[in-house]
Amino acid sequence: MVIRPPHRLAARPPPGCESPSVGLAGASSVPAHQVVRHSGPMSTTKGRVVVGVDGSDASIEAVQWAVRYAALVGADVEAVTSWAFPASSGVALDTIDWEQNARDIQGAALSQALPDGSDHIIATIVEDHPAAALIAAAGGAELLVVGSRGHGAFAGMLLGSVSQHVAAHAPCVVVVVRPQLV
Repeated sequence: MVIRPPHRLAARPPPGCESPSVGLAGASSVPAHQVVRHSGPMSTTKGRVVVGVDGSDASIEAVQWAVRYAALVGADVEAVTSWAFPASSGVALDTIDWEQNARDIQGAALSQALPDGSDHIIATIVEDHPAAALIAAAGGAELLVVGSRGHGAFAGMLLGSVSQHVAAHAPCVVVVVRPQLV
């Protein structure tokens, strides 16, 4: 689903970006429950598409969608993975390299999403909450792409908490990609 500012007309996705699991708010039967307020007109220079990567199936499909879209519009793709020290966990926190763990997760997800490795992606690792990291990275971006849900505890939810938060607070248009049902 694409969450669009209310003053823009809904349009069909560019060729190659449509799928049964991605709908445009206002242009399909998928209702738009949140609206992202856009801070200004889109730039006519080469754009940037930010995509959230957490290793989940939904984020892998989001990467694939973002790369297809960026190729059509001539934009760069920035994959953002975040990490933060857990509040408490029962394991010795100093024995885990959290940043390297995030790099490993991102690398595996990008390899799975783009097995031919031919697409150039800017890989960014950020120490922050996922929603905050994505909103910050989306500053100046043309588009923010996220999976409908990641590794959260509520598997039955239509949207995860991160996708809901970025849809409500991102400074650009947000695309929420739902995994294909097989």
